[in-house]
Amino acid sequence: MTDETAAPQYDPEEITVYVAEDGVLCVGDRSVVDTYIAALQRTAGQSLSDLGIGRQSLLDVAAAASALEALHATGGEYFQMSPSSLELFKDLGVIPGAGGYFKGTVRSDTGQFFANLDFRQVSLGPTRAMSIQLAFATASLRAAIKDVERAVERVESKVDDLAARVHSATLGEVLGSHRLLGQHVATLDETGVLPETIWQSVAALGPQLVVGIERLRQFLSQRVKNLDVAKSAAERAKQLHDAVDNNSIGEVLQLLVVTEDSHYLWHRLSIEHARTTEPHNLEHVIASARKLLRDDVQLDRELLDDIRQAIDFYATLRPLEKHRMLSRRKLEEDVETLRRGFDDFAAARQMQVTSWQAIQRPTWGDVGAELGRRGTALGLAAQNASTKAIDAADGYATRAAGAIAEQARAAGDAIDLQAHRAADAAKDAWPKKPSQDAND
Repeated sequence: MTDETAAPQYDPEEITVYVAEDGVLCVGDRSVVDTYIAALQRTAGQSLSDLGIGRQSLLDVAAAASALEALHATGGEYFQMSPSSLELFKDLGVIPGAGGYFKGTVRSDTGQFFANLDFRQVSLGPTRAMSIQLAFATASLRAAIKDVERAVERVESKVDDLAARVHSATLGEVLGSHRLLGQHVATLDETGVLPETIWQSVAALGPQLVVGIERLRQFLSQRVKNLDVAKSAAERAKQLHDAVDNNSIGEVLQLLVVTEDSHYLWHRLSIEHARTTEPHNLEHVIASARKLLRDDVQLDRELLDDIRQAIDFYATLRPLEKHRMLSRRKLEEDVETLRRGFDDFAAARQMQVTSWQAIQRPTWGDVGAELGRRGTALGLAAQNASTKAIDAADGYATRAAGAIAEQARAAGDAIDLQAHRAADAAKDAWPKKPSQDAND
């Protein structure tokens, strides 16, 4: 009998920690895990949520709980961390300073650590390592979106209208898909069983959700790119109000939240399917899900930063517009509405958001200086600043096509010929450049 099949219970004062670039997983005796969490909280000096750290108990997720059984542990916790938070805790000595598997000791009777936990790197056997990878992936998918119910409520009565604006019939069905996938995952978490017929019924949704996510990102980028910074203050105010009111940028961001959560639910089912029926494919499916999470966080952060910067620049009055008080008020009101939408999106995605800066208002000194250097330079710089950050949208179509193929691989043989044809059609129909939709 191998050491893995006859593994003993964890040392009652020891935890195993797995450190990755997008989070930390700790497993061991439940009381020791609780002690470790309390120490993280004390060390942080503020709530973990304020640091943008999502948290998920492994005991609440059936697949992760089964991984705990394989590890002979009674407790486990996953922490979704931004790179800055991860580096902070590494510097404080409560998380190992490198990636990989580590063991540390906790004095559980007093609730205190030995000196900086003195983590030591360990090499786990393939069965235990895969169990930790499985627990990490399922917990991170569960923790990726916060309060998705709020996003669902916000778009529930508008989803068809939003889908029409984005030119995607797939998005019109996103709430139904979200409810269906949520029910299947809830049943899985309750029973620990995923019937093959259930997986067969949802396997083809993965590529469709990829298309929906990329359509939403492209739509948001395109709407901002269409804002013409060369127009007058009054015209800019009208355009921005149209983007807020008619294009419903805040609601589209919430629809993106729901669509991404649907994709994560699908991936949890995909992982369970591979675990029970295609164990040879499990490592690839887990890696695909983790890459998806990392890419989505990065792309969403870039998207949010790009459109925020572009809109703030767009709404700022030029020096010679100082007298346009009504336009300034309208611009600032709509920017405030957009900022609330951005903050809601960032909260759902558990991103740290820096404090908003007040929109700069030109002074009479600015007016005098501008009169001395009028020319084409300002208009050219403004146009470049508005489009520079949004040019990333050109890569969305290529990413979507690649992701569709990847989701087909992750789903295995369950995607039938019809689904493959749908994915191919979506790739062929995808515009190569966002500018082709500029006049939509």
